[in-house]
Amino acid sequence: MLFGLDALATHDWSRLVHAYGHATDTPGHLRRLVQDVDAAWEDAVAHLHTAVTHQSTVYPVTAPVAMVVAGLLEEPGFDRPISYGWQEPPRPVRAHLLDFLAAVAEGTEPDRSEGELWSIYHNPRQRDTDGPWDIETPAWAYDAVMECRSVAPALVDPVLRCLPDDDPRTRAAATSAAAALCLVPTVSSRRAEIVALVEDGARDAATFHERVEALETLDRFGGVSRSFLFDRHPGIQLIAAFSSSLAHDPDSSSAVWDAVTDPERAAAWYSARSVL
Repeated sequence: MLFGLDALATHDWSRLVHAYGHATDTPGHLRRLVQDVDAAWEDAVAHLHTAVTHQSTVYPVTAPVAMVVAGLLEEPGFDRPISYGWQEPPRPVRAHLLDFLAAVAEGTEPDRSEGELWSIYHNPRQRDTDGPWDIETPAWAYDAVMECRSVAPALVDPVLRCLPDDDPRTRAAATSAAAALCLVPTVSSRRAEIVALVEDGARDAATFHERVEALETLDRFGGVSRSFLFDRHPGIQLIAAFSSSLAHDPDSSSAVWDAVTDPERAAAWYSARSVL
């Protein structure tokens, strides 16, 4: 598999579609990622999040684009913050790209089996196998999801290399992307490795809030270890106690009891300056 801009020439983009039609404009947006211009980056990121993926849906163009983006993650300029979205403060370009890869993983509908997806999406009467994709035809959806599942294992290592990034916002985005990929059935062989790396982040992160984000990520796939019930920080103990995997653990009650019996002390755990 080719990564980065090298992958652009391997596809006939006129035969692929995104949320708004044929993807002939997508290569231009991807090339803008290497222009080192804030406006170009913002335009490209917007295209990724509104056209290449859209409201949790993946398209025939999504898997090829994911390979391009994964190959560009380590571009040195991508540590510069840009604005995207109405409510979000500026974040590094790399964080936005990791968010896109997380959306790709989530768009594979990992909670459904391949057979279930086939039943939902496949309709051979609507398929024109000799012509370009018809954006009005839902038959392409199954193939799009399967293609994203197929490339998901190749996305793992580029994402994991971003876990130790210097910027905490990028580390958080990498953690979320790794967790989303972990749920994709084709990545199951690396689940234990990914969980271990996210656990390391939950234990070793510099700030309390980053540790909480890592724990919340682990909770998405029921991966919160009991060891966090005995963490050095009582706030982490409490977050672990309310995780889905530990909510009924007998040792969870002590963390909850400490919080309710001394609320003033508990409030200090969550201050903006809470750092370990």
